[in-house]
Amino acid sequence: MIIEEVTLQALARARATARDLKASEMLCEAQTARAARLLELRTASARIATVGEYYKLRARSTRATYGGVLAALIGTAAIVATFAWPAH
Repeated sequence: MIIEEVTLQALARARATARDLKASEMLCEAQTARAARLLELRTASARIATVGEYYKLRARSTRATYGGVLAALIGTAAIVATFAWPAH
């Protein structure tokens, strides 16, 4: 994406110093195409990051679920042991 941004800046500078109308139009079209490509790249990277965060959150949720089940079993065993233990 950095290359696309630098290319856009270079096209803007070249367009500002274009000597004839045809060159300016060509540079404008190239600049528009690069801007569209940059938008596509940013959208794709945002989607990839979203999917990555989803899987990261899903893994944390799974660990929390198993940890919660384990804590519930230990807590239940402790309560049962407390009432089953002689009070002497």
